Amino acid sequence: MKIKTLLIIISIVVVLLAYNLFCYYFASNTIKDQTTYPIKTYLKEHNLSNDYEFIKALNNEDNSLSVYIKIDKDYYHFILLKDGAYKILEVNQDIPVYIH
Repeated sequence: MKIKTLLIIISIVVVLLAYNLFCYYFASNTIKDQTTYPIKTYLKEHNLSNDYEFIKALNNEDNSLSVYIKIDKDYYHFILLKDGAYKILEVNQDIPVYIH
């Protein structure tokens, strides 16, 4: 009885973990797709490389979105606000240590 209960609990945890990873992957790709145009437009206007690596996106308390990207060896932090489409509020290079 104990082994059967343990296997059921492990199965449920594995299914929930897989579901969580799928949802994270889907949400991350959706954000990446929706923010590509404003980011590439900004990079083009500032004569930066159009090829960048999407690292992470975080939701801020003020309903804005922080997107971290890497161009060559430089990291950039884009703060975007969704007003119909995403609009860039601020760009800086203040990157948390865990992003590097």
